Amino acid sequence: MNEPVSAREALLIEAIGEMVNLIDSVDRLTPELREASQEIDRAREGLRSSLAAFETQVLALTEKAKVVAVKHILTRTEEAARQSADLQRVVPWPTRRGLPLVPTSEPRCSACNRCTRDRDRAGNRG
Repeated sequence: MNEPVSAREALLIEAIGEMVNLIDSVDRLTPELREASQEIDRAREGLRSSLAAFETQVLALTEKAKVVAVKHILTRTEEAARQSADLQRVVPWPTRRGLPLVPTSEPRCSACNRCTRDRDRAGNRG
């Protein structure tokens, strides 16, 4: 081959040589990139099936948690109702309302007994 005529031609020849090396590198990497792409596809499919199984498990767990919570609420409500009923049978009505136990045949309208006092002042004792 002839000697390069100028520095410009020398630079072009060197650039062409670099391009050939770059193309060779890309050609060597192409099969590796295809293999990596296939591995990514397989991993994506595996993750997709794992995610579906995980979602199923989470839904089942959620439903079980709902059932347990409802049963717990029901049990606590039944206990509270039972305790309230027991308390109502044991403690007389005036005491439950914070009123003193005073035997009387007349009803009283409030805890202050104002109606009874007013009646007593008027001299209308029954």
